Amino acid sequence: MHEIETSRLRLRCGHDGDVDGLCAGLNDRSIAQWLVRPPFPYGREQAERFVGLTRIVGDHGFHPFRIIADRTSDLLLGVVSLEPSGFRAELGYWLLPSAMGQGFMLEAAKALIAAGGVRLPEVSLVYAITDPKNLASRAVLCRLRFDLVGEEPRQGKRRPSTNALLYERPMRLEKA
Repeated sequence: MHEIETSRLRLRCGHDGDVDGLCAGLNDRSIAQWLVRPPFPYGREQAERFVGLTRIVGDHGFHPFRIIADRTSDLLLGVVSLEPSGFRAELGYWLLPSAMGQGFMLEAAKALIAAGGVRLPEVSLVYAITDPKNLASRAVLCRLRFDLVGEEPRQGKRRPSTNALLYERPMRLEKA
């Protein structure tokens, strides 16, 4: 299971053509301000390493890091990840500004969580951590049926220290 397709998107491993898009996105302050892990500024070497990371198969043949690409043009729109650790998996994501507000993240995250539910049988809980001021991220998590369960201290790299919001949901939701 190397690619996941939705009606508009392809969640895939990275390739050399993604390096410029990764650099552009992660050097955009409107995106970088919310992210904790990637360095800022973000260089070509880091992007090339990340592309390699997207090719590493995890447990059960599952790739935890996926490039979100337009299904028709295959152009990079962002990144989504589902990183398992024991019975939990952390959801992470970002989109290029040009891709925001079109429902792409909701579509990508739903597809990756569904694939994870099949490929990661030991994972029963998905969680995500976001800045309280990141309203777009909070809206995505609510639409994905995550519950706000608490706060935790977080040392931001680009924003002052703050309490981050912790959201959780079961990996497999019962049909509504």
